[in-house]
Amino acid sequence: STNRLHIWWAMRRHITQSLVVKLPAVSQIIRDNRLAGFAVRVSDKGKASFIVEGRIRRGGTVRLTIGKHPSTTVAEARTIARDQLALMDQGVDPRRHRDQQAEEADRQAAHATMMRVTLGDMLGGVRRQGFWHRRQSKLRES
Repeated sequence: STNRLHIWWAMRRHITQSLVVKLPAVSQIIRDNRLAGFAVRVSDKGKASFIVEGRIRRGGTVRLTIGKHPSTTVAEARTIARDQLALMDQGVDPRRHRDQQAEEADRQAAHATMMRVTLGDMLGGVRRQGFWHRRQSKLRES
């Protein structure tokens, strides 16, 4: 019982850049003691990833990988974790939210492409058919 309590306290620390760099290559999760739900997961090969864990109202527990160290800094990961935890507090599943945002971005990109192609095709078709030149020659004849 005392060992479990000691391990629990050892696993809750303020996550900093220097802490992440010094973590040993042992499979473990270190939870932040200042932002509940924010943690760093270390693999047995020494690779560190930032994660966020939380509960969604009527949706269960969610664990998401925020980013890998060193390409994601502790400050960036902490900011993302706060945003994800805020979504969870509102009852929104961040995975679904991310997928919906990606779908909306795809729809907007497809619409913009369609509008460019349609306008380009219309103008190109007018030029290819020589409509503008025929119109100008008719105006000269009148």
